[in-house]
Amino acid sequence: MKAIFDMDGTLTCSTSIWDGVSEAYVRSLGYEVPSDYQQRIRGKSFSGAMEYIIERDGITGITADEMIAAQFEIVRQKYRAVPLKPSVQAYLEYLQQQGIEMAVATQSHDYMAAEILRSHGIDRYFSHIVSAEAMGTHKSSPDVYLETARRLGAAPGECVVFEDMLFALTTAHSAGFRTVGVADEKSLGDRAAICRITERYITDFAQLIAEPLPR
Repeated sequence: MKAIFDMDGTLTCSTSIWDGVSEAYVRSLGYEVPSDYQQRIRGKSFSGAMEYIIERDGITGITADEMIAAQFEIVRQKYRAVPLKPSVQAYLEYLQQQGIEMAVATQSHDYMAAEILRSHGIDRYFSHIVSAEAMGTHKSSPDVYLETARRLGAAPGECVVFEDMLFALTTAHSAGFRTVGVADEKSLGDRAAICRITERYITDFAQLIAEPLPR
């Protein structure tokens, strides 16, 4: 068994960190955000979303990556202040003691994830951080999970993916990964659907220490 963890909403209580940030940032550049912005960028990577804005508004003199970096500066301190999900560090320590290799598969840029995990003191548990953003993909595609499994030297069925969002769990499940749903405020309404495609649904990682997943 190998363990693959999402970051936002799974390891950290940070799913609301980015709310409204892109919209406020684009307005700060002097451009209006379209009313259907969220619908337009659904399924796009962060870079893809910024490229859409650049093309739509004819923005020059700044790249998508530079726009992303500027927005990360806005949320950096907030990220450091958010707590870990309940009993995360205890569970990571437990898995390490069991000899289970762990990796992070995140939508965020890898440099962002590395900094956030390091600031919370849990980066040492992970052998790899794989970024869907750096791959130019989105978690509606299984690419980031498949690449993480490849780096772990394991088949999808030998890996457990820990995620909080239904669409990401659906992607991983459909690609043949074992899945565990992690409760988060943004996905509480999807709990029933999440439970149908996961081995377990947890509100506290201590549940997986008390009743471990089968190896």
